[in-house]
Amino acid sequence: MIKEPIGASSDSTYWTFRTLQTLVMQDYNAFAPDVQHAWKTFEQQTAKQQHTMEQTYLRLYASHPKEAQHLLQNFEDKTMQNAQTLAHRLTNNIITKMTYNTDMKYHFSGTQP
Repeated sequence: MIKEPIGASSDSTYWTFRTLQTLVMQDYNAFAPDVQHAWKTFEQQTAKQQHTMEQTYLRLYASHPKEAQHLLQNFEDKTMQNAQTLAHRLTNNIITKMTYNTDMKYHFSGTQP
C-alpha cells in the first residue's frame, strides 16, 4: 500500500531536492544536462575543499581536538548550505524556463510584466 505523501515544505531539505528532481523529470532531456553539469562542478569543488580541510583537521587534531571538530562541523554546515543554495538556484532556473515555455505555448497578453 502506498502511503499518502507528506505535504511539501519550503524549509525541508528533502523537499528542496525532491522539488528539483520532480521538475527535471518534466522534461529530462532539456533540464538534466544543466543540472548534471552544475552538480558535477559542485562535487569537484567540494572534493578539493574537503581535501584541504582534512589536511588542516589532521594537523589541528593532535593539539586542539575541539577546534578540529569545530572545523569539521563548519565545513559540513557550509557544504550543506551550498548544496541547498545550488538546488534552489537550479529549481528557479527550471521554473523560469518552464514559465517561458508555457507563455510561448499559451500566449496571451496577461503574461507580460
